[in-house]
Amino acid sequence: MSGLTSPPYFSLAFKNMVVEQVLNGHLSKNEASRQYGIKGHSTITRWIRKLHPEPSVQLLKKSNKNKEESSAEKRIKELEEALRVEKLRSFAYKTMIEIAEEKFQIPIEKKSDSKQSKK
Repeated sequence: MSGLTSPPYFSLAFKNMVVEQVLNGHLSKNEASRQYGIKGHSTITRWIRKLHPEPSVQLLKKSNKNKEESSAEKRIKELEEALRVEKLRSFAYKTMIEIAEEKFQIPIEKKSDSKQSKK
């Protein structure tokens, strides 16, 4: 014998569980393969085709849409955090200007009612 082993047997219930996790967007096919030790780059794709013949295309699109939404939600959180940081920075600059104006008795910030000089 050359040391070859037979591929592992996965029960139908296990296959269904993995396929549902992939189709619902909880795991990608690669993540499921790594997490459950499923070898072969197309094994889960074959399971999807076998267990969900027609609607699999629609379910995969739904799965991709869920991932897009989660990446959109992630982007929104990043932008909200950036906005929070910029508001703090703006507040700090305004405070520095107010302190400098008070300490040095000079107007630094342009007043809104001042007129522009003509050149």
